Amino acid sequence: MRAGRRCRDVWLLDYTGQLGNRLVLLSHFIAAAEEFGFRVHDFALAPHRNQFAGLVHNPFFTYPARPIGWDAGLLTKGLRKPLAHWMQLKGPKLEGRDGWCGYYNANHRPGVRLDESKFAGWMERHRIFVPWGFDYRCAEWVDRHAEKIRAFLRPCGPAADRASVTLARLRAAGRTPVGVHLRMGKDYQEFFGGRWHFPLESYLGWMSRFLVLAPGQNTVFVVCADSPLSEGTFGSLPVTYARRSMEEDFALLMGCDRVMGTVSSFSQMACFLGQKPLQVFQSAEQVLGSLENCRVPTLANQLLPA
Repeated sequence: MRAGRRCRDVWLLDYTGQLGNRLVLLSHFIAAAEEFGFRVHDFALAPHRNQFAGLVHNPFFTYPARPIGWDAGLLTKGLRKPLAHWMQLKGPKLEGRDGWCGYYNANHRPGVRLDESKFAGWMERHRIFVPWGFDYRCAEWVDRHAEKIRAFLRPCGPAADRASVTLARLRAAGRTPVGVHLRMGKDYQEFFGGRWHFPLESYLGWMSRFLVLAPGQNTVFVVCADSPLSEGTFGSLPVTYARRSMEEDFALLMGCDRVMGTVSSFSQMACFLGQKPLQVFQSAEQVLGSLENCRVPTLANQLLPA
């Protein structure tokens, strides 16, 4: 399938989501770009431009990548908020109209399927299209173009290098790294009424249960948390933990043998890119009954409810 004659560029300007959501959204639009032939410019990822391979020296954060040999993104990242503010004012007036620029706000609406006629129609009507919001999906196309997505979003830079050194050191010592993603911050206390904000005791119980289910693996838990934890938090559990940047935590989760944690697009995306099994806990009382249920996540659906 190819786009109509008019559409050439899709601009992702909504920067309200955090890193995991932004990577999920771009993944679907990369897949759609492969099918339609347009370019995607993701200004929402401008702050992370030196952390993912396809964004390095890529001034307009474009897929397919258009590197120029130096970090022009240092200058163009400043366009992110002014462009988004302008589109928030202008977009509602453009929505539903023909013209060079199209706009659609998916917030508080049913999700948009990028592989159906509604989106194809927009591609035929506009030279530039600006989708706003998070719920745009084309699961089958993501599966089809998964390797291109993984290559473009491969972590790189100093944070990824530090993660690689940490994991190599653990494996050289005969340890099996298992990622544990803790969302303990204030945002998760408020997100969906704290539905997936679990007490630390729940994580400690799951980690202890994992050791019972995986004897002889010489497991070490690589803990990635979004708020500081005190010394002695984990008792006698085999843990490596430090305060790190989110990019280093992302690369660590991506590189572990498997990952477990709360509902989060951050760990979902890390395991999708790293092709690692993910155990998602939906409630604090959930029991880790088997390791056989862990699967490499797809991006077919949101982990979060609509």
